[in-house]
Amino acid sequence: MYIIAEKYHVIPVADLWTDPRNDKVGKLLLELDRHGVWAAKSGSIFDDLLKCMEEEHYYSFWSSASKYLLSQVGESAIYGVPKDKNGNLKPFRGKIVRIACIGTRSSWGRKYSVGIYKSKSKK
Repeated sequence: MYIIAEKYHVIPVADLWTDPRNDKVGKLLLELDRHGVWAAKSGSIFDDLLKCMEEEHYYSFWSSASKYLLSQVGESAIYGVPKDKNGNLKPFRGKIVRIACIGTRSSWGRKYSVGIYKSKSKK
């Protein structure tokens, strides 16, 4: 995880939860880790991951590692999106999502993919 001054964070560090990787997308992320990102990108694991994310209606966008705190391709976390959230996460207000780093453009630019992990339960 990439840590920089908190004023640049879109998500507070304490609000990111460890991704249990226990669903279809999570298991592909786990495989990506096991085989190494560069080996997996040249094989079918990365393609399978992108296809699965598309099927699960994940939303992709470019940003910086300093804002979303995930900097390595394949790194992921779970986040409960507040109901007042704006920006790239606005469509996911009130949901629990997985955020995954799926690409790099430069030393700072990262491609992220976000999708619903599960809906928040009503208390």
